[in-house]
Amino acid sequence: MGHLKDDNGGNNFGGTAFNGDRGLDRTMYPEKDVPTERPRITHAALMKLGQDWVDAMGGEFQGDRECGCVPSHYLLRLSPETDVETEAVYYKAAMKITDIPIRYEPR
Repeated sequence: MGHLKDDNGGNNFGGTAFNGDRGLDRTMYPEKDVPTERPRITHAALMKLGQDWVDAMGGEFQGDRECGCVPSHYLLRLSPETDVETEAVYYKAAMKITDIPIRYEPR
C-alpha cells in the first residue's frame, strides 16, 4: 500500500499519476500541446481498492517485495554480414557479433 500511496516516501509515482499531466515537464510540453486529463478514479478510491485487495488476500502481500519495480536490462545485438557480388567477384564477410547495452539513467 505504501507503493500506491507515495512509493514509500520515494519517487511519488502514485501521486504523480493523479495530477493528470502524465508526469510531463510543462516547460517542454505546454498544456495546449498535451492537455491535463485526470484519471476517472481518485487516488483515495484507488487506495481503497488496493486495501480491499490486500484484505481479500488475508491481509498480507502476495508476491515478492520488488513489486515489479526491478530495472530491466536491454541490449542491442548486431550481427553484421556483407555480401558483394559482381560478374567477376563474389565476397561474403561476417563480422563479430557485438552487444551494445542500453542504459537508462534517471535525470
